[in-house]
Amino acid sequence: MLAVLVVAVALAAYGTPARASGAALAAAIRSGDVRAIATVYGGDRYGLEMFPERESGLSRTSSGQMVLWTSSTGRLYRTQLDWPVDSTGADSTSVDLARTIDATARAARVSAPSIGASAMRWWTRLGLPLAVLEVAAFLLLVVGPQPRRKTKWGTFWSFGLPAGLGVAWWVLRDAPWNSTMIRVPAPAPRVRGLLPSGIRRMGGGAAFLGLSVLLGSLLSAGLFGLLAYGDRQNPPAGSVTWSVVRTDGTTTTVSE
Repeated sequence: MLAVLVVAVALAAYGTPARASGAALAAAIRSGDVRAIATVYGGDRYGLEMFPERESGLSRTSSGQMVLWTSSTGRLYRTQLDWPVDSTGADSTSVDLARTIDATARAARVSAPSIGASAMRWWTRLGLPLAVLEVAAFLLLVVGPQPRRKTKWGTFWSFGLPAGLGVAWWVLRDAPWNSTMIRVPAPAPRVRGLLPSGIRRMGGGAAFLGLSVLLGSLLSAGLFGLLAYGDRQNPPAGSVTWSVVRTDGTTTTVSE
């Protein structure tokens, strides 16, 4: 169970997008390092994400456009593009993003990446094994014996910890997985506090507030901060350019 959990978490972590700036994306397009790009942001969750906008540091209230893209190495990135208002007063909503990407690649004399949300669909499946495993853990918790260190509600709320940490703790530390705990007499379902065996049992309320809410929030912030930190360094300001194509067909050069 633990080995399967580690593999599932690794797949989900690999499928979690890192952040990349617009300048980093422009540099990647011009170097031919972008394999595919989705120009329509649908709010889909990828990998370990639960709230994509909050965890990626992006905002849908911006006038810019969000894109999801993969590098030639298969790394997944999420970028928000904020186009400046040009001399005619046209804002970011007038940008034809697909034609802009194509024009920027052609200006650098490299092949344009494939464009479309379909190129990204398989990435959404990398978090599926972990989701299936957590559902299986929940079903086993429901029909299985009483845990010793937490009530069933307490164990359930610990599943709210990110990256399967709650399930991993259950497998390592409590019945029916831990051989020491399974030999401890099973307590009544709602018994909390110090047991005759000397184990202090946590209830659902304490697990919800202490683990799922407080500890879960701290771990999520640290985890997604780590995963969001990509390997894309920002190029020097003004060193890369976009060939921005507006919906009326006009093209302007924008430096990043």
